[in-house]
Amino acid sequence: MEDYKIVINYLKEKPETWNDIRNASFAYQFLPGEHEKAHQFFGQDREAKCLRCNRTREDVRWNWTSDNPECQNPLVVDIKSVVFKEEQLFEKLLVKAKIIAENLDYSKLSGEYLCTLHHTHGIDPSMLECALLDLNKQKISENIIDDYMKEYEKHRNTGKLGYKPTIIVAK
Repeated sequence: MEDYKIVINYLKEKPETWNDIRNASFAYQFLPGEHEKAHQFFGQDREAKCLRCNRTREDVRWNWTSDNPECQNPLVVDIKSVVFKEEQLFEKLLVKAKIIAENLDYSKLSGEYLCTLHHTHGIDPSMLECALLDLNKQKISENIIDDYMKEYEKHRNTGKLGYKPTIIVAK
């Protein structure tokens, strides 16, 4: 809070510096998402260009091309529609998990099978377990979860090149 007071006092003493500070903020500090008219620069250097309005950091900082430091073509994101779309995708994933849980032969459940489900369909063990519990079926045992973690680590450490998952197809 003390830094804030220092800045306010400085601006009171030298109000002519306000535009310089504002320009510098748009050129070097504001990130997309922090300010609705922030630039999206490609890189950190002074000559990096904004991907949306094509001005460089230096153009924005020193007002060489415009008196306005804000991005001339700001990114407009409708947060409600993004969240709604994510919720729809998650709902579809839950439906898949319930279908798999309904047809699951628990005796064949293994860590490798859970890993394949996760990498092939995006259904992680916690989601499958929720679907199983919703259907009043048995929880996934800790041993199977441990096996899943080993398989998952194997995939993570070797990447997609070292792990060849089997694709599970519903009949």
